[in-house]
Amino acid sequence: MSQSLPRIVSLLPGATEMIAALGAAEQLVGISHECDEPITIRHLPRVTTTSIDVGASSADIHAAVQQVVAEGRQAIGIAADALRALAPDVIVTQVLCDVCAVADGEAMRLAAVMDPPPRVVALDGRTLEGVWDDMRILGAAIGRAAAGLALAERCRAAAANLAAAHRRASPPRVVAIEWLDPLFLAGHWVPEMIAAAGGADVGAAPGAHSTVQAWEDVMALDPDVVLVILCGFDAPRAQAELAALPEGPAKAWLATREVAVLDGNAFTSRPGPRLVEGMRRIAAVLPALLLCLLLGCSRPDPVVEGILASETPVGALRLRAAWGLEPFTNAPLPGYLRIVNTGTSVDTLLGASSDVARHAMMHGAEGSTGGMAMVTWVVIPPGDSVVMAPGGLHLMFEGLQRRVVAGDTVTLVLRFARAGEVTVPLPVVGYDKLAMLRATPSGRVAQ
Repeated sequence: MSQSLPRIVSLLPGATEMIAALGAAEQLVGISHECDEPITIRHLPRVTTTSIDVGASSADIHAAVQQVVAEGRQAIGIAADALRALAPDVIVTQVLCDVCAVADGEAMRLAAVMDPPPRVVALDGRTLEGVWDDMRILGAAIGRAAAGLALAERCRAAAANLAAAHRRASPPRVVAIEWLDPLFLAGHWVPEMIAAAGGADVGAAPGAHSTVQAWEDVMALDPDVVLVILCGFDAPRAQAELAALPEGPAKAWLATREVAVLDGNAFTSRPGPRLVEGMRRIAAVLPALLLCLLLGCSRPDPVVEGILASETPVGALRLRAAWGLEPFTNAPLPGYLRIVNTGTSVDTLLGASSDVARHAMMHGAEGSTGGMAMVTWVVIPPGDSVVMAPGGLHLMFEGLQRRVVAGDTVTLVLRFARAGEVTVPLPVVGYDKLAMLRATPSGRVAQ
């Protein structure tokens, strides 16, 4: 690490992810107890603590926070001795929420009595544009001004491209639940994320605070879709909280709605670069929910739900939503997935193979003709993703060794320049699932 670059302590998980995306992870010398991404920072000293039992239920966590506030204490505190020992040049904190992270006031007080006093950078993004602007501000503060501008522009462009691709004349009415007991509807940047994914948030406005709502008032909004994106909870934890909701009007009403449970901790609660992936995930579940709404289904198809939730991590890559379409007799097997690069270095998909085929090729759309041409390799830029979908870039497995039918799962092996060989299960579905899984082709391709 260059000695001219400042030593950083991050008190905010979203800021830690921004710092890594700026290529400055090696400048970090300390992090909060909540920071967990990227995995390469998890060994760093933790400088924050909390007395709240984060494994408790939503209601118990809320009650504990209320008790702490009533006693005039902080829900999250800084270990002052540990912070002083790390001697940071920059401390990154926030002014958005006193519950979710250390507030700027405590960081300022501690910094003022340190020798020399570090610079305190307090992030304040409440909308997507505010988050992108925080990237620029943070980049300038840690000696990565150009990287900050570039990261902000990549995220801004990705959000704009998603909004253009998923624009609907009549967007579905959506509410986003950020906490279940008491009921909070998500505000801040979440309404914009929903809009970029092709929906209309009828429960909150962009930049508004997340607020407590009565279930009766939310029911009166009559949303088509309910997103459950609980702050600080991953999808399985949120699903468990939803299942534990007591019997009554709220639970009965939810049974009549189309409900999607997503990883709020990773993709909607943290103001950082992964908000872009959060938009993609919302955009991925909306079509299946809307089709079920149109057909009168009580729930999205479980096979489709399983595919959309699937993920194979390897290094900085995340291989998501892999599936194949049942081939006609004597026809090749097409394969699709999303490849997300969460790292700071480019990777390249060099080829693929499967246990059921003699060989595999990559095909992509050829100019404006609508035809398909063989692709030699696929570039996955850092902080970006490539989508393989019907009508666009896809895999084609030829010379099938046996008949492949809907319900089978075949083995897909992908070869990457950096990540190496990765094995991914590829469930095969019939044409009855195609409308639910179809996505807008996107991504960068090099031949």
